Amino acid sequence: MRSIARWSARRAVLVVVLWVAAIVGIQILAGVSGSDFRNSFALPGTDSQAAVDVLKAHFPESSGDADTIVFRTDHGTVADPGVQQKVTALLDDVSHVGAVSAVRSPYAPTGKAQISQDATIAYATLQYRTAGVEVPRADLEQIVDLVDAAQAEGLSVAIGGPGVAALAHPTIGITELIGIGFAALVLFLVFRSGTAMFLPIVSAAAALGVGTGTVRLLSNATTISDVAPSLGVCSASASASITRCSSSVVIRHW
Repeated sequence: MRSIARWSARRAVLVVVLWVAAIVGIQILAGVSGSDFRNSFALPGTDSQAAVDVLKAHFPESSGDADTIVFRTDHGTVADPGVQQKVTALLDDVSHVGAVSAVRSPYAPTGKAQISQDATIAYATLQYRTAGVEVPRADLEQIVDLVDAAQAEGLSVAIGGPGVAALAHPTIGITELIGIGFAALVLFLVFRSGTAMFLPIVSAAAALGVGTGTVRLLSNATTISDVAPSLGVCSASASASITRCSSSVVIRHW
């Protein structure tokens, strides 16, 4: 580490150029290839996983995850012929999507419990053949498109669950930036120096620029949780503050 630090200090401009090139290059590659973050809940060797494996072996049609389609009417009830026709057509289209093994309609003989007491809200359940994280993205997007197309005046339709949740990946937004701001404030209050505050934040930002791009690339090849980028930002901010504070303590007591 000492030799690397000396080499970097003597070639500061070159090191900055290399870091910028690495950040830009990896982010461009990640932007072109895209990302495919998925949450995996498999727990090999546990009783719960053994139960899931038995379910898959003997009842494959019921072993997957399920999403819920909720619809609400602003006029009349869900039992009105016009509403029932639109919802039934939607559920029929959804049932033909490859990843869906069954659709439990509120209009079925056993679906009475899926309708609210005032009959203005009802829901249908989509049973997938596999776990939600294993459902092909194309099938999920097709289902969402069908739900969106079913929206009509006086009829609201929405879908949620572990399947379609895979389409919504958390992004680095205002909350993470607020966290970085607080980290910078702590550093400034402790050291009362803009330079002391600036250096660890820049170091963490450079590492994040390379790290987040690398994680996005790797998500296409292996299972990586969709919260990984956000956790990386928070961890880097905390590490920058802790590292700088620890260095200060060591220097003061040297």
